[in-house]
Amino acid sequence: MQRIIPTWIIAGAAALVLAVGVIDSIVSGEWDLFVVFSVAFALVASLSLRTRSGRNVVTLRPDLARWAADHASRTGETVETPIDRAVAAQRRRVDPAEGHTAVFAAGDIER
Repeated sequence: MQRIIPTWIIAGAAALVLAVGVIDSIVSGEWDLFVVFSVAFALVASLSLRTRSGRNVVTLRPDLARWAADHASRTGETVETPIDRAVAAQRRRVDPAEGHTAVFAAGDIER
């Protein structure tokens, strides 16, 4: 199922509403609300920044996701790195005429 509105837009809109709440709580002198709005704003703003990575989201089968996480923890890589290599290697196998190259780290078995 394709998302209609990206998560970062929703989080950005929520951050904007919370920023208004922070400003209003300062103007009205409601310091307890200021703390609540400020903490919520910081959390939503960090979510908004984190979700806008510029990468496409690919859903993996649970067993492949576990393998990628285990492999990444053993090698000290991010989870995305072995997945990127696996997809690049598969692309090279499927369409070798395009001359795609995959980048492999030392210790990878299949090249």
